[in-house]
Amino acid sequence: MNKLIYFHGFGSSGEGSTVKTLQELLSDWVVLAPDIPVDPAEALPFLKEFCKKEQPDVIVGTSMGGMYAQQMHGFKRICVNPAFDLPQHKANLYKGIFDFFNPRKNGKTTFTISPEIISHFKEMEARQFDGITDEDRDNVYGLFADKDTTVNCEAIFRQHYQNVVHFHGEHRLNRLVIEEVIVPLAQELVRREARQFETVMKLKPHKLTDELWGFVDENHKIVIDPEYIAVSRFISGVALVRKPNGALYFIDKKGNRVSNEIVPGHFDTLEYEERDPDRLYVAKCFIFNSGEVFVYEEETFLYSGCSSDSFCGYIPFYRSCKEFFDSQK
Repeated sequence: MNKLIYFHGFGSSGEGSTVKTLQELLSDWVVLAPDIPVDPAEALPFLKEFCKKEQPDVIVGTSMGGMYAQQMHGFKRICVNPAFDLPQHKANLYKGIFDFFNPRKNGKTTFTISPEIISHFKEMEARQFDGITDEDRDNVYGLFADKDTTVNCEAIFRQHYQNVVHFHGEHRLNRLVIEEVIVPLAQELVRREARQFETVMKLKPHKLTDELWGFVDENHKIVIDPEYIAVSRFISGVALVRKPNGALYFIDKKGNRVSNEIVPGHFDTLEYEERDPDRLYVAKCFIFNSGEVFVYEEETFLYSGCSSDSFCGYIPFYRSCKEFFDSQK
């Protein structure tokens, strides 16, 4: 089942009308909408962890939520009338106690803006576009209403991204815009991902020289040059590769290096015993949050000593740690 996460705007909550409309129009999807903490120093890490855990197919953010959505690297994102310059809007962001447009899920109806929170917004504004990758540029869409008199950050968006959509409407979304603009784009991004997945599956690792691996397409045309002594297949738009100098990292479908920090998962080791009780085997691996596993190195540790069986070539893929363990029996 497809999953969408919605980031609400300033002073709103995850219980607003936009969420209910999305849930209605995407009845066969999971639609989640967390209450975003008021302080960006708390909100940004909270949202990154929330997305890392939930692994949405699409993130949609409106106004302030669009500003946060842009910073969720590695996901498909739709930023609607994003407020990238929120600290500059002193008519909206100033110290005081305010009412939420909709009550929070914890029952709170008011929130406080302090000078410290305003300072945190300014700090985030200054670094919000750090770390953008080529894949981000392909997967982030900016949607801008022709009657938005609240914010206008299209020029800022265009400095970093290329996918711009204009629609007839105002800053706040109505049902017509959600139904005719937001939902169709979210659905198209998911369909496009399915088509890209089929293409990526055809982009196969291949040993192109006696020692080095690269990637070829279905017509055996070289797409990514042979530069690696070990490669994996593509999962979630990235492949794990190892250079002759031992460097291990991820690349995207264009062969560009991708920061490990934005790939949803973690490096780990798996210990297991085969039939020989005198040997303990250790596999070094990368485990995606969705459960898939790349095993990039295996070592055999003898209880009376140690020997290594590190390998180069094709880095095997397993759908889960259990599948890996089962394969070793």
